[in-house]
Amino acid sequence: MNLQNFENFVAKQILARGLDYYHSDCIASIEEIEDNEFEATVEGRELYKVKVDLDEHGNITYTFCDCPYDLGEY
Repeated sequence: MNLQNFENFVAKQILARGLDYYHSDCIASIEEIEDNEFEATVEGRELYKVKVDLDEHGNITYTFCDCPYDLGEY
């Protein structure tokens, strides 16, 4: 999975929710904390931390979110 095809691996309702958060300006902050390691704060019902690590080819090697989503990975 990489930045070009991750949509194929994430449930449609989660993609829609994320896009809605983006269009509603709910991304409070995003920063590259180290090379290819990104951390964001998202304003939902609470503030959530999101972390994504990439390799040098744009492959997603790690994801984390402390949101209450409990329907599986991603």
